[in-house]
Amino acid sequence: MEIVEERALQSGYQPRPPALPAAGEALSVLLAVCAVLWVWWMLPDLWPLAHHQLVRLVHSEWAWALLPPLANWVVFRQATKPVLQALPRIRPAVRRKYRFVLLLCLLFHVVMLCGWLLFMLLGFMLYCVAGELSF
Repeated sequence: MEIVEERALQSGYQPRPPALPAAGEALSVLLAVCAVLWVWWMLPDLWPLAHHQLVRLVHSEWAWALLPPLANWVVFRQATKPVLQALPRIRPAVRRKYRFVLLLCLLFHVVMLCGWLLFMLLGFMLYCVAGELSF
């Protein structure tokens, strides 16, 4: 085993701390997810044949049940969590942008969660009223 000299460790390379996420990156993720959800929601109106197999597949009950939680997860993972973790390390002059993006992300989470729960509750109630589910 060799003893490493201290001079060998003093090279020009200095590891950098990870860069803080930009508020614009988080906002772009939020806007992209909103755009995908809007196109998904408007697809039957944009597609001339509402009975087309693709529209049926995209607007199935499984898609309605899985897409909002998936969108929430993507926004949380790519936008909300990095902004929330970086907020204490941000300069006070720039903190207002980060707080605004965080507020938009939280608003997105609340609206999506309430809408999804309402959809699931109404779907379950209609399923029970139809008589296909008996207790």
